[in-house]
Amino acid sequence: MNFNGPPSINPNEQKTNKKETSRQLRLAVEIQLHFLTRKVSIEGKGNLNLIPKNKKVIIASSHISDADMQLAIKALSKDLDIVVSGKSTNSATIIGKRNYLPIDYSSTEKSGSGGTFNPENYDQMQTALDSNKSVLIAAHSPSWGTLPEKGGKGAAYLAQMGDYIILPVASDYQTSEPYQNGKNDIKMMIERAPAKVMIGKPIEFPKIEGFAEYEIISAKRFRGEKLTDEETAKMVTCSQAIARNSEIIMQSLVDMLPKEKRGNHTAME
Repeated sequence: MNFNGPPSINPNEQKTNKKETSRQLRLAVEIQLHFLTRKVSIEGKGNLNLIPKNKKVIIASSHISDADMQLAIKALSKDLDIVVSGKSTNSATIIGKRNYLPIDYSSTEKSGSGGTFNPENYDQMQTALDSNKSVLIAAHSPSWGTLPEKGGKGAAYLAQMGDYIILPVASDYQTSEPYQNGKNDIKMMIERAPAKVMIGKPIEFPKIEGFAEYEIISAKRFRGEKLTDEETAKMVTCSQAIARNSEIIMQSLVDMLPKEKRGNHTAME
């Protein structure tokens, strides 16, 4: 993986307005983690001071266990007003509809041919960010125990939609085997392994040329409409730029995780 380091952040322009996640979401997370881990340690809190003033925050979390998102919330809930994006069908009931932003499983309901990425999902995330919420999104598809080969496009895509910054967060839930909700819950509750949450340095990406048009083309593709050759070319160019940004986010997670959980990635020296 080629990586030249994240875009620079001006540390002199700091975030000053401390916020807090809703009590319902915090309570739901605390209850679940109480049964799953006996201790949570947090590293990198000082990196929150590097978030530029008035920047809206996208939290890009690892998802190498089904506790990673909860651990990220616990680490940041006293500093950011978090809403969660995800594909779980019962999350809204547990954490409250106002705290949950659903993502489509696929485009089959709309008979589209654009795969699982539905750009319409990100409109509500943009609305939440512009309302001073911080959106928590997985930086990659769920994988068990180690990072997958590639990151997801969601966080990198969302970052292009406004004046937003990425805050990478990696969680090391130190279990004897990867935790998968509904598959080894009892074992995890007996083990109650410690966990470590690592908050990375914020990443601010430059704007991708032609992104606004790319949004329109992506929606058209998702609906199953045929693209022109010009639209296809523009989509490929922007998709490649987003993939490069996603790679930078993934590298940040790699650099924070222990060697055995990096997958095929290599940490920067």
